[in-house]
Amino acid sequence: MAQPIAVLERLADTPPRELARTGADDRRVLHSLFLQCRAAGLTGAPGSNDVARLHALFDVALGHGLGSLVVDYVVEVCSDRFYTSSDALEAYLLDGECVKKWAAGALVQVHSWLSTGLVRPGGVDVGALRSQLGRTNSIVLVLRALAAPVPAPPAAAPPAAAAAEAPHGGDLEDALRLQQCLQVLDWCAAVQLSDAWAARRWRSEPEWRAAVSQRRGAAHPLPTFLQRLLQRLGLVGSAAFSYPPASLEKAVAGVFLSGGAGEATWQDKLALLLYLLSDAGIADLEAFRLGFSVPPAQLAEWHAAALVDQALAGPTERASLDTACLLLPGAATAGTPFLFVEALAKLGRPEEALAVLRALEEAETALQIRLDCGLITEAFLEARRCCDHVPAEQRGPHTRALVRRLAEWAQRARMVHEVIQLPLNALEEQAMCGWMEEQAAAGGRAAHALPVFYLLRGRIAEGLHANAGLSRTPPAEGDAEGAELARAGGPQRGPQWGMWRAAQQAGERSVAESGAAKARTGNGAAAGAAFLATPGSSRRAPGSKRARLAPGAWPRSYRL
Repeated sequence: MAQPIAVLERLADTPPRELARTGADDRRVLHSLFLQCRAAGLTGAPGSNDVARLHALFDVALGHGLGSLVVDYVVEVCSDRFYTSSDALEAYLLDGECVKKWAAGALVQVHSWLSTGLVRPGGVDVGALRSQLGRTNSIVLVLRALAAPVPAPPAAAPPAAAAAEAPHGGDLEDALRLQQCLQVLDWCAAVQLSDAWAARRWRSEPEWRAAVSQRRGAAHPLPTFLQRLLQRLGLVGSAAFSYPPASLEKAVAGVFLSGGAGEATWQDKLALLLYLLSDAGIADLEAFRLGFSVPPAQLAEWHAAALVDQALAGPTERASLDTACLLLPGAATAGTPFLFVEALAKLGRPEEALAVLRALEEAETALQIRLDCGLITEAFLEARRCCDHVPAEQRGPHTRALVRRLAEWAQRARMVHEVIQLPLNALEEQAMCGWMEEQAAAGGRAAHALPVFYLLRGRIAEGLHANAGLSRTPPAEGDAEGAELARAGGPQRGPQWGMWRAAQQAGERSVAESGAAKARTGNGAAAGAAFLATPGSSRRAPGSKRARLAPGAWPRSYRL
């Protein structure tokens, strides 16, 4: 009988491309490995065909800590569009759909284990839980590799924006939810929350439910923080979760196996978990912060939300209100919900409500001070952090307002070029481009930064298109340089002449700044600038040299 360890080593050493290859005995390599695994007792699958044998090998790898073998198979075999076969069976073995079908089956097995493990009389088996978490982590990596875009020829490559917006739903989102649920259950087991849950402060579920109802009535017409959380997570009236829950494990499964799996939803689910633990009187704040890497200010805000709701029960919860009043002023940011101010005022704490209100205003003032000091990056990152704390449905308007405020300040300070170099995300980029297009329609000088915005990101075609649009936009009154460029961009010289003129002036200024300019210019921006700096050999100005358009070398008259 073959030794299991030797067979596993042989499986790990086999290159992924060799698995579907036919050997000298007219058997595929995967068939031979499957027979060895079965002889070693590593699998009991029947293996009626090569697809089933490949899936059985993946199961063996997943169950013995070799999940990276499946990931390598996806990367080296399935993602190689040149690696194919005229044989229908072999072509399917090389296709990502074959791996995706296996991953879906593996997820079903983990779900099945979880559904039985949660109702196990002795509680969840910690060893089995961690084993299933390891399997799920590997499945997530496999599905991420399958979801990654396959390299395509340049002519057929999709736009960058389209690739960025490709959704990761289906099995991947299901796997991420399962991964998050198992992570939380593992943390609960590590800090022994099951024992603490048995000693929670509520003697019975009806008593707890009555207290929740009393808080809701006392807060009316305002919502409680619990209501806001449940609404944002789509758990109001959900059959999967009810508050208060019957058990801690069911609460974790009901929250983390439903809804989305994105970062914002994950944070909301953690906030609800901390609310539940605080309400039950078993919250270990330090263990929670370390276990889920929650910033101290965010943790304080989540904890204060639970304490404020508890204070709605009346004078018996005065200690909860006092603790919340101590936490909130130091934790308040520009993204802190205004509901805190309203709730504290309703609870008869106007001084504390005013302190939180001032903290919110101080956060806004701090952003403005950073901008006034020229700390654009620091102000931008702080503002983004504040936007990340607002509900997902309000994040778009908040982000647009932030970017517009930042852009208008930059226009007044003639620092638009510094702002467009910030690492904007999709929402921020959409807002910034919209603002610059508005400036172009109004003839504002800040519109000249739009082509540069695209060049700095290596998006040459979009830069050319934006510049062509600028050549048709009338300059603002009093903008002599803009008028000159508009005349230069007429039909006789082509739409790129204006950008070439600016690049030429940039080259004259970049002699003294070349070192710093090279450090700040990316490959895509340099290539695009060099391209635009030479609109045509027959059109190059006499005696001029090719100039590189660098961020720090923009001509003085065009410092935006």
